Amino acid sequence: MQESRASRLPLLLILGACLSIAGFGIDRLCGEWGVGWAGRAFATTADEADQLLKWARPATPSPAVVPPPPTSSPTTAEAAQPSPQDLAQSRRTALVVAAERVAPAVVSIGAERPAYVRYPGLFDDSFFGPPAFYQKIRTKTPYIGSGIAMDKLGHIVTNYHVVEGAERLFVTLADGEQYEAKLVDYDEINDIAFLKIDAKNLRPAPLGDSDKVMLGEWALAIGNPYGGVLDDPSPTITAGVVSARNRYFRAAAGSSSRLYEDMIQTDASVNPGNSGGALANAAGEVIGVNTFIISESGGSIGIGFAIPINKVKRMMTEITRYGRLRRARVDFVPMTITPYIQRQLSLSSSQGVFVYRVEDGGPARDAGIQPGDVITQINGRVPANREEFLVHLFGAPVGAKLKLEVLREGKTFETQYSVQEEPEH
Repeated sequence: MQESRASRLPLLLILGACLSIAGFGIDRLCGEWGVGWAGRAFATTADEADQLLKWARPATPSPAVVPPPPTSSPTTAEAAQPSPQDLAQSRRTALVVAAERVAPAVVSIGAERPAYVRYPGLFDDSFFGPPAFYQKIRTKTPYIGSGIAMDKLGHIVTNYHVVEGAERLFVTLADGEQYEAKLVDYDEINDIAFLKIDAKNLRPAPLGDSDKVMLGEWALAIGNPYGGVLDDPSPTITAGVVSARNRYFRAAAGSSSRLYEDMIQTDASVNPGNSGGALANAAGEVIGVNTFIISESGGSIGIGFAIPINKVKRMMTEITRYGRLRRARVDFVPMTITPYIQRQLSLSSSQGVFVYRVEDGGPARDAGIQPGDVITQINGRVPANREEFLVHLFGAPVGAKLKLEVLREGKTFETQYSVQEEPEH
């Protein structure tokens, strides 16, 4: 029996080794028990099984893969909470940056105007006693409007109606510094005035191109009506959009001879004292000078108008080059078309002006205008009378080319009138 076992031991070892190799593959998939099962199945004694297991196991077992510890991730609510830095950055919009660029250039304008105080007579009776008499005094209006610093030389632009009739002017900057101002020149028709102050720290406003204004774009109305009345003399700012362009307003009969052409309309609040202030775009560029509002109550209802900055820039060029605004020369005499003239010329309308006389050697002669002509349009506008025609003519800068439509003996033709400077007397 011992011999029989001894004779079959080599055969069992060979078979056990083969199956152990197969069990080694199973061990990779199913664990160490696979080799143990395969080895023990063909081993006859415990010692043979241990020898088979020892031979089948790998010398260095592969290390176990340990997953990394879980990292703590913020909850959805925590992830949705912006940081203080993010909040500050989100508040700093394009309008905030635009206001920071323009606001330091917007100033407050004050004035001294003459006023008259009535003192009663002895009996204060126009029949029995001497009439009352009046004494002229000066009244100081601390802050009546706003203005815009145009350059570092101290030039300030504002509306003429802000400084009209003033005997003394003073300007308060956004930092509280106050200067006495000199009226350099003004254009009553276009409602523009230029002042000059002796300031060293003036910050001029960035100027845009009003010809490129877009409907619906953001607009900031920046004014400085309070000046030094408040502890903080910085300007006030309201926001809106550009509502319309090329608005046209002419002076009503019997009112001041002012003409507002190509006006920019905005719904940004233009409150009392903001006349002469800046209308700026979202890029921080001045595109207009806030001038007036339409309102029955006197407060802003979102209908404000600004003079386009390109017109102001043309005038500013005159100020810096000549030190004044050059006036247009009129070398012919226009007349309002009366019912008599209308009947004599068989005109179908009284609109336009009748040319009564033309000087020799002037731009009217060069344009082919003759006495007896009727000018029916000037730059596409139909003047209602002589005053309105002259407003258009005097409101044009020197060097401008005005397109005239002329009626002569029943035929209409167009010509160009070159605006020349009025000679000094």
